[in-house]
Amino acid sequence: IKTDQNQKFLMAAKQYLLRNVTSKLLLTGHTDDEDSEEWNLALSKKRALSVKRQFVAAGIAPDRILTTGKGETQPKASNQTAIGKKANRRVTIIVQ
Repeated sequence: IKTDQNQKFLMAAKQYLLRNVTSKLLLTGHTDDEDSEEWNLALSKKRALSVKRQFVAAGIAPDRILTTGKGETQPKASNQTAIGKKANRRVTIIVQ
């Protein structure tokens, strides 16, 4: 999702990585529980790779960004509501 807030975060992450040359980003994709576990695992990995492409397009070296997917295994909200499902469709970012 391209928002001003996401673009600011992207630029801040880029600046951080330029100053901290040994740091990397770990992007973890997540999904709701709508489809099979196998489908959701693949979708979560694609979601993380999509965010990685945005970082790379902003000038961050691909080898500084690791990606993984967790599928539906780590929900942050209930999958019983539309709002909860939306919250579970996300990518988390951790600086390593």
